Amino acid sequence: LSTSIVVIQPSEVGRRVNVLGGAVAVKTLKPGFHLKMPWPFASVDRYYPGEIHSFVVGLQPSEDLEMVGISKLWAFPTGKDYDTLRKSGELYFMAGGGKASDGRQRRNILVASIPVHYRIRKDKLEEEWLKYINPDELLQNIAYREISAFFLENNLEDLLKTQGSRANEKVMKAIQDRVDGR
Repeated sequence: LSTSIVVIQPSEVGRRVNVLGGAVAVKTLKPGFHLKMPWPFASVDRYYPGEIHSFVVGLQPSEDLEMVGISKLWAFPTGKDYDTLRKSGELYFMAGGGKASDGRQRRNILVASIPVHYRIRKDKLEEEWLKYINPDELLQNIAYREISAFFLENNLEDLLKTQGSRANEKVMKAIQDRVDGR
């Protein structure tokens, strides 16, 4: 019976998830005490609108990694699950390359670690965010796609020269436009 009582904190919004099915309409739980079916028949997903959430596209940095005196741009990439991600191909981004001496197109492969920060607006939580089954994963896929597209549109020389606010603004706008389109 203790799993039938749910407490939603003031900074949270909850959503009931019934394993046995039930109402199709999304009904959010406001802060306070609520009743639900006991676990494992039902659970509550918690969302934190208004707070800043983050994820990393590309190589996840290691907490214990500290490179002193080595430029991170040229250092051997290390991070969480580097070897697994390298073998799966999820880690690399292709940047347009220049012409090689033999006239063939040369591609540049980059390993990137790009943090993405976002906030769920309280007024958009129910009508936009919760209409998807897994909105966090959808946002991560959109960000990965737009960041990959950005790398493909630029060659390595342009990427190294234009790092900074212009590149950040362009990628951020592309991600926001794609999310707004959804």
